[in-house]
Amino acid sequence: MIPLGTELSRRAAVERVVGLFAVLFLPRDLLAQSREPFPHPDPRPGITADHVLSAEELGSNKSVLESYETARAHPALFDGLYCTCECKESMGHRSLLSCFESRQAAGCWGCREQAELVARMVRKGESLEAIRRAFDVKWG
Repeated sequence: MIPLGTELSRRAAVERVVGLFAVLFLPRDLLAQSREPFPHPDPRPGITADHVLSAEELGSNKSVLESYETARAHPALFDGLYCTCECKESMGHRSLLSCFESRQAAGCWGCREQAELVARMVRKGESLEAIRRAFDVKWG
């Protein structure tokens, strides 16, 4: 924030106008392409959903149940995705699958939103690479 009465150099003013133009008028996909992709892990060979919490352990919230069901149905996809809620740093999670092997995703709207995106893209027949790109664009 610039205090009132402070003068801007021409260069600073032009930089701000160009930045504002980019945010307001450039397509989001174009802006997202300049971001670094998430450090998506490689899915572990033979990974299963054996450790994903069961419906009986989760209660009755429809969103929670559906997201955990998606994780159980597609453990290799979830194991190949970086969780964008940054739980790797705070909880030591390896991948999005780790969130669903604990109660993390039951209380995290971000994890469930990521699961919903995976479910939509799987229904369209999209690959892990396409899902990773969608994560990078949406949350990168």
